[in-house]
Amino acid sequence: MPEIKPERIADAVSFTAINNNFFKTVRISVNFVLPLNAATAAQNAVLPFILCRGKDFTATKRRLENLFGAQLNPRVQKVADRQVLSIDLELVKSEYAKKDLLPEAAELLCELITKPPVRLGAFFKKDTDAEKQNVCGLILAEQNDKRALAIKRCTAIMFDGQPFGLDKYGELEQVAALDGKMLYAAWQNMLKTAVVEIIFIGADGTDEVKKIFAKHFGGKREPVSFGAIETPKPCEEYGEVEERMNITQAKLIMAYRTTEILPGDLKAFEVMRSLFGGSTTSKLFSNVREKLGLCYYCAATYNKFLGMLMVDSGVLEENVPKAREAINAQLKAICDGDFTDADVTDAKLYLQNIYRSTESSLQQLSAYWLSEILAGTMRSPNKAADSFDSVSRELIIAAAKSCWPDTVYLLAGTKEDTK
Repeated sequence: MPEIKPERIADAVSFTAINNNFFKTVRISVNFVLPLNAATAAQNAVLPFILCRGKDFTATKRRLENLFGAQLNPRVQKVADRQVLSIDLELVKSEYAKKDLLPEAAELLCELITKPPVRLGAFFKKDTDAEKQNVCGLILAEQNDKRALAIKRCTAIMFDGQPFGLDKYGELEQVAALDGKMLYAAWQNMLKTAVVEIIFIGADGTDEVKKIFAKHFGGKREPVSFGAIETPKPCEEYGEVEERMNITQAKLIMAYRTTEILPGDLKAFEVMRSLFGGSTTSKLFSNVREKLGLCYYCAATYNKFLGMLMVDSGVLEENVPKAREAINAQLKAICDGDFTDADVTDAKLYLQNIYRSTESSLQQLSAYWLSEILAGTMRSPNKAADSFDSVSRELIIAAAKSCWPDTVYLLAGTKEDTK
């Protein structure tokens, strides 16, 4: 496979083409990368949703149908100190439609983004109210998912006062207070200052799509710049936070920090995380969940941008002390080298399968390459998978020893009044 790298087509606008003939559809993903901050998070978060409405919601749906049922998908993410606003368009390959659909599809995307329905410096109230309600619904859905809520609360506590501690959608009250003028100002700022990453996954039509985006996104801009993420510093004490609400299953989050962050070589830490709690053969799954029966679920995730290793679990409250002890014991076991060669092989195979299976999903492949672009690593999934073979036992132990506890968060049920 030829080397994949972003090509600059305008000021802070890059186009990345991934030649792939495996799928029957192609995907164009336009991603606006902005600083994540409390003052602008809410209005930014509504933008991809309101832009997808177009000048007329029904007419936009009709145009998508004319593109043989193309699918439009707005998304919001947070990546370290950045808020990423994305609009994805997926459509059938032109060879199946018997006509070239890509120019029309690219023009539609550009029109939605650069020519929305505005009047007198504001988005229309009807459109604004509809998409405000949509984003409020997404925030409420996160609050109703208690596992997601616990992770969100622990993250907010760990990164209090820092961008990553903010909700990617902003606060509910902020979204509810938005009006069309505020969204208009946010849209203008997005077009002027965002770093734009356009990802095209398909076999043909790359040059035509690239020319269309270069035409619409050309001109003078004032793009924002992002500094390097500060490497975490080990702390002697960790924080403990307990919060209560009307739930039956407690959520225990044990968060660790590590100095293993980008732009360093992180393959050893990824294998260690897989061995610790990233697979069905991991120590957390095999011992804490299956053997000891202390958790309904228990898994470890890793944020390579910030150096955060997080174990989230669902437990009975009376089992929390034992679960905490057992989770720490599994990490210590890796630090002590208490694992077999077979354990390492299983961890690597599981991790390699995850990376290689990315190639079988257009959505996952697009998300993977966006992460690689933002990280600056630009490895193909197969190349990343192959890299884990070289990870030694000693490197795994060193990766485990690089971690220290940062925050223990417990979301538990409301205690009954015993008076």
